[in-house]
Amino acid sequence: MLMNRWLFAAAMIFLCGLVASLAENPGAKKSSESPFIVDTWPSGPGDQKLPESAVIALTQTHDGYLWLGTQKGLVRFDGLNFRMFSQTTGGSPMGPVLGLLADGEGNLWVRLGGPGLLCYRDGKFDDYSDKFDITEAAVTWMFRAADGRAMFATILNGIVAYAHGKFSRVAGAPHFPNFLVTSTVPGPGGTYWLGTRDRGLFHLSDGTISAAREVLTDRKINALLSAVDKQLWIGTDNGLFRLTGERIERVDNTSDFPLLAVHAIAEDSQGRLWAGGSGLVRLEGDSARDG
Repeated sequence: MLMNRWLFAAAMIFLCGLVASLAENPGAKKSSESPFIVDTWPSGPGDQKLPESAVIALTQTHDGYLWLGTQKGLVRFDGLNFRMFSQTTGGSPMGPVLGLLADGEGNLWVRLGGPGLLCYRDGKFDDYSDKFDITEAAVTWMFRAADGRAMFATILNGIVAYAHGKFSRVAGAPHFPNFLVTSTVPGPGGTYWLGTRDRGLFHLSDGTISAAREVLTDRKINALLSAVDKQLWIGTDNGLFRLTGERIERVDNTSDFPLLAVHAIAEDSQGRLWAGGSGLVRLEGDSARDG
């Protein structure tokens, strides 16, 4: 089916990023040491090549298209051909795409630099940069709520949700300098954890953003993961941490775990945790494997 084909293509592009350094030539390859068949796409001119080699963001919309954010604009992939969108519907240059989000209403949200925010639907872009209650300085993060709403972390308007054609404020901006949200994950009971660039870990609950207990000495949080066992994993420039209830521990300070600057965390279908940044590590139970 169409959707399965696009899902396969999305998975392959993701895997391409992990193994591109191993591929000598474009095309499908299967390693004797890997269970995956990997497709790679070179960059360059032509509909079947990546228009831009550096991919910043990825998402898939409900119609099956894979969307890529690049320094030169937005790219759509249909499983065979790439199409570059370097201008908005009105002809304005798009510039670098920093984030992508597909919401539950079928909208594709495109985060640009500063307050730049576009919504793509039915073949056209609408500019939402000036739709906030307060003139915004920057949208720093986007995420999808459990009910499908698009959620936006901003500097001046706080946390804002979009549904049925309008924005609504979820939580006002806290009165802290340099409060830039860089990651979000669901917490217990409809709450959210917020990681920030300079202020550490925060908690969003009942419309209020509050600082979490002083669990970290590192104030810059790069990535968060809320695991199935209700643990919160925190990636920083100075290591990987695990928060369980009120207890915080650093995980990458043992002899079998290399020290990491952690920029991404993910959990696979078997419950294993992956941490990437200055290296790639997989955790199983109480052990770690260096990739």
